[in-house]
Amino acid sequence: MEKQELKSVIASLTSGDVITVTFQGDIAERSGLFTVVETKTGRGKGGSKLVVLRAADGTEYTTGTPENDSILHIITPDKVMHGYETEADVPKEYETDKDAGKRLKEVLSDLLDAEGDMTVTIDSIEPEFNGTFKVMQATQLRGRYGQIRVKLETEDGTTRDLWSFRHGVIISSVTIHEDDDDDDDDDYDEEVGSAE
Repeated sequence: MEKQELKSVIASLTSGDVITVTFQGDIAERSGLFTVVETKTGRGKGGSKLVVLRAADGTEYTTGTPENDSILHIITPDKVMHGYETEADVPKEYETDKDAGKRLKEVLSDLLDAEGDMTVTIDSIEPEFNGTFKVMQATQLRGRYGQIRVKLETEDGTTRDLWSFRHGVIISSVTIHEDDDDDDDDDYDEEVGSAE
């Protein structure tokens, strides 16, 4: 589950709420119906959000944003599912490289004002990021690396998110095309990653 989404879900919970938590990986067998005992904020700099859960057998578990990768989804008392439906929906994790992330961020920074008026051609070792995409939105995020997240759309309308730091090592080049005119002088190609 994405950390920010988990943080907001935990913040909305109150003691006594009954929720369904589906875990993944080594602790998937813990999944089930839980009663919220309490929510609290961690003592660290980042202010982690934690929730103490009580299972039907009385066992208590403490989980939260430090363990966001082990939570697949949470169904809140209002019957809304937050997170990913299945493990197949969870985005792939790639090895990270700070330098590759910086290079990709520099290239993607030129897309920050684009909203449907630019396309990019990407060369990647991952088939889902290989090809030409319409840039729907690009956002500079807060956080340690100040990642840029670009929402891409394929010709068939499928969308995917490209993150500067998360995907830096799988992208070998990005060509940005201006769609507002047919002048090829606006196109440029940038080698960015360490993908081979």
